[in-house]
Amino acid sequence: GFLVKVKKILESICVNCGKLKADIEDKSLQPDRRLITPAEVYTVFKKISDHDLHLLGLSEEYARPEWMILTVMPVPPPPVRPSIAVDGGTMRSEDDLTYKLGDIIKASANVRRCEQEGAPAHVIAEFEQLLQ
Repeated sequence: GFLVKVKKILESICVNCGKLKADIEDKSLQPDRRLITPAEVYTVFKKISDHDLHLLGLSEEYARPEWMILTVMPVPPPPVRPSIAVDGGTMRSEDDLTYKLGDIIKASANVRRCEQEGAPAHVIAEFEQLLQ
């Protein structure tokens, strides 16, 4: 239900200017058939005016569409993360969350490095997919 509603909303908004194309329920509305990046989606969401949000049934104060896309990942500080007992409790080790955060940082660094080096788009897309 929710994803279908979001898809209908995205299909009814102009990618270039953020204005409503037509009625969301209009069957003659043909969505653009191309893959768009998360950055493009975020830009389109930011361009939606408060008036258009009201027409879509969303609150401009409590439910901005761009808030659905994480641009900064919240990370708990090390003292809050649990540690794990290793070898019968004599040694302490980092938890799975810490290892996963490390993987995310490495994948993000790989994306940045590939973009700077001008790597092919499919290589960058593979690293980006690891972050999804």
